[in-house]
This record gives sequence, C-alpha cells and structure tokens, in this order.
Amino acid sequence: MGDVYRKGPVELRLGDYREVLADVEPDAVIADCPYSPRVHSGQRTGTETAKATIEYEPLSPEWCGRFADFWDERSRWWVLTFSDHLGATWWEAAHEARGRYVFAPVIYWRKNATPRVCGDGPTSAVDYITVSRPRRRTPAGMTGSRPGLYGAMQGGWNVTIPGGKDVNAMRSIVRDYSLPGGLVCDPTAGGATTLIAAALEGRRAIGAELDPETYRKACARIERTALTPPLPGLDCGRTDGKQEGLDL
Repeated sequence: MGDVYRKGPVELRLGDYREVLADVEPDAVIADCPYSPRVHSGQRTGTETAKATIEYEPLSPEWCGRFADFWDERSRWWVLTFSDHLGATWWEAAHEARGRYVFAPVIYWRKNATPRVCGDGPTSAVDYITVSRPRRRTPAGMTGSRPGLYGAMQGGWNVTIPGGKDVNAMRSIVRDYSLPGGLVCDPTAGGATTLIAAALEGRRAIGAELDPETYRKACARIERTALTPPLPGLDCGRTDGKQEGLDL
C-alpha cells in the first residue's frame, strides 16, 4: 500500500481504489466519481475561452461496471454515486445487472451553479445521485423514507477541485444513509468532503484518491478541520452558513 493519512476517524489512502481499498467492507459507499465525457470535455466552450478540463478518465458504462463489480458485494448496504444525466442511466444499468435494487435518481441542487459564458441554453445546476441497495430485508435502523433532493448553498471546492461538493449537504446525505459509528467509504475522495462530513456526523470514514496533488490538498484540508462530532440531540448539519476550516 502507498501513502496513508489518518486523523481521528478519517483515513485517506493514495492510489487506485481497486488496489488500496481491497480490504475495506463499508456500511455505505458515497462516491463523487468521474462524470461523462461531455462534462469532462470542459464546462466552457468557444474559441476565445479556455476549456476547464478534468484529468481523470471520464465515466463510461464500462467504468460503472468495474465500480459495481468491486463495491456491490463489499458494501454492506448502500452505494451512492454522483453523476450527470447521462451517467445516471449507466449507473442504474450497472447496479441492476448485478442484482441490486436501484431507486429513481436523487437530485443534488447547486445554488451557485456556474453559468454558461458563451452560446445559449441553460446552465447545469443539478447532479444526479444513483442510490442502490441489496435486494434483501432492510436491517434495523435503515428503514424509512429519505429525501429526493439535497441543496448545496456554496461550492466548497469548486474552484480548486472541479465538481467539489458542499459539506453541509454531504452531512445530510451521510446521516440519511449511514448509522452513527458506521463506516462510510469514498473511493474517489477528491477534496475529502464526504470523509470530513462523515467524521463530523460521528461516523468512521475511509477513502482513496488517485491524483497525488489532490491527495496532498485533501490531507491538508482534513488536518486543519476540527473533526468534532455533533452533540447528542443537536442537528448542526442543516445550516446555510459556511463550515469553517474546510477550504484551502
């Protein structure tokens, strides 16, 4: 195994998740994976505007299949993946092909979505979360309805890491799809927002990041974050205020 960073309930490993997380069997996988080639080609178009390219391999039906092969049996219950509208159909097909129950996509809404800087048409203000679970009886503590929409009030890591998520929205998702003390895994950790959110909600968190520079930034971000879980009975995750200490 390569580099491993630990702080409190958080562990982040450098490398391909298929290699560095092979020993992990989480309660829930919550992953902000690569998006489709249409997204990776750049959010900005036109001859006078440089494209904001993303270096990771873009999503494809084959990518979704490899991910599902790895996690659908390892995860004890939930697998959640973020994507665009094209990727959501690939994720659904991948999980259903492996016998999992797949719900209708959950909407992740970004209030400050980046506008189009040229051309016409609407900006992309939502991501789609594909939620799946095994086709077996729901265990105690996992029953009940969950939201079909999560709102992000600020961009978090949108400037330094494309696609970064809002920590307060991620805290809500962690609460809805894991239990206190459980293990949450993000195999494509990026800026470690999901790992930080899980720790703040009293969960254990483990993840992997493939890019060394992004890994370094994520470790620095975790290092200076106060990973103090909420007090019993106090819901401190549903706020519109900016979470201190989470941006480089």
